[in-house]
Formats: sequence, C-alpha cells, structure tokens
Amino acid sequence: MMTKRFKKLTYIIGGGLIAAGTLVACGHSIHHAPPEKKAEYIVEEINDELNLQDAQLTKLNALKDHMLQLHKEHKVKKLQTHEELRALLDKPYLDQEAILSHIKAKTSYINEEAQQVVALLGDFYNSLDDAQREEIREHVDKFMKRHKRWRGE
Repeated sequence: MMTKRFKKLTYIIGGGLIAAGTLVACGHSIHHAPPEKKAEYIVEEINDELNLQDAQLTKLNALKDHMLQLHKEHKVKKLQTHEELRALLDKPYLDQEAILSHIKAKTSYINEEAQQVVALLGDFYNSLDDAQREEIREHVDKFMKRHKRWRGE
C-alpha cells in the first residue's frame, strides 16, 4: 500500500520527466533552429533524396550560401526600414514621396538579387539528371497538394 506522500512524489517526478522529455523533443525541432542549421538540414535532405554527385552538391551549397547571405542582409535592412518608416510617422504629415522612394529602392534590390538566385538555382537544377528532376517534380506536387488549404483551394 502506497502512502499519500509517496503517490504525490511519484506524480511530481513522473510529470517532471514528461515535461522534460517534451522540452527536449521540441527543442530539437528544425523549425526552431537558426537559419544556418535549417539550410544545412535542407541541403542534407536534398542530398539524401537525390543522391547528388560532388559537383551537384557544390552548386547546391553555393545557392545555400547565397541565400544565407541574403538573409543576413535582409535582417539588417529590415531594421533600418522599420526605423525609417517610424521616423516618417513622427512627422506631422505623411511624406508619400519618401515612402514610394523606399518601395522603389526595395523593389530594385529584390529584382537584382532575384537574378542571382535564379542563376544559381538554374545552375543547380540544370546539373541534375532526368531521374533527379522527376524526383523534384514529385516533391513539389506533394507539397502543393498538402498546402492547398493554405491557398484557399
């Protein structure tokens, strides 16, 4: 026969173990990892799925590295943008020209960087053989089916 105190202690220890296990399991999720770890995980998954050759892996890593660099630049520019827009709101009137100028500069930057990203992506994709390309198409189709509800379809 268990005493009340022993039962209470058992529940506390069991609950603590369950909570600790949950935290450990959730802490290892790739969704909460830094961008570098997420990118490395994605490259590993693609490499495992497509059995990439060394030259193909080098091209994929070049794309990953460029995307990570853009991410770092975007974080800095985002903070600057927020500060600039906040400063515009401090004025007694809204400077529409300044906002439009900012939007044009941002759009120009995106268009310039998109050319480099597409070139790196094309370089990687064009290095794949037909079977690897088919594998990618199948994954894209699965992704689109899974995420139809997010697009309201």
